[in-house]
Amino acid sequence: VTQPILKILDTHVFITDGSMLPPIDVVIAQKFLEHSFVYPNPWLHASGRMPGTGEEVCHVSFGISPLGDRVYVDGLNVEKLYRRRGYASALLVQVARYAGNGEPLTVTPLHTISPSRGFWQALRAGHVDGVSVTCDVRVSEMEAEQERWRHALPNEMSERGR
Repeated sequence: VTQPILKILDTHVFITDGSMLPPIDVVIAQKFLEHSFVYPNPWLHASGRMPGTGEEVCHVSFGISPLGDRVYVDGLNVEKLYRRRGYASALLVQVARYAGNGEPLTVTPLHTISPSRGFWQALRAGHVDGVSVTCDVRVSEMEAEQERWRHALPNEMSERGR
């Protein structure tokens, strides 16, 4: 059982049309360190929960680039009852803010799948304030993506992350 390392309460984020995303509580916990895509940084898990009840409505796994310039996300999921209501966007905004210590980092999804492409396109088009999204990184591109930061790591860490 992983212990929460952070709890963000009652988040309010605006969509570009002026409406608000739903408030959520966000609990972040470390999943693992070894073999993390962003090694030597850990891979983390964020859970978006309903304020008051604590019911999980969405979750995502993520890791912060060792360069500190973006946050990689994978496995974004929203419970069926809560889909298309802004919970995934609210969670991603808070993950981006957490990753950048208050200033949101750019979000890079790992290998998006067909049903979610419209969602990611809307975020890339700027429909939600507070989050900037790049194109996804496919599995075949992950090693090349890691090369962006390998030069900044000590040799022993650079080799362990492979």
